[in-house]
Amino acid sequence: MTRARRSGGPSLRVHAVDISPQGAKVSPQVPLRSGTEVRLQFVALDGPLLRLGAVVWRVDADGLAFLFARNFEHEVMRKA
Repeated sequence: MTRARRSGGPSLRVHAVDISPQGAKVSPQVPLRSGTEVRLQFVALDGPLLRLGAVVWRVDADGLAFLFARNFEHEVMRKA
């Protein structure tokens, strides 16, 4: 499970389709614009909760692409 939240806004439930050290793709599309800063919260089935700052990089018909504020390493992400 993944949640996206902009400052002062509601938490939006989304599904992470792809996660890399630089960013993530989530679906479905939620009402955020390119350039919006958010906090992403990833809940792994058997791992720790991950919270990362990110910005909406791209809005696609099938979801949103986020660019993380910093790179990170975790076993649930694909290797770039």
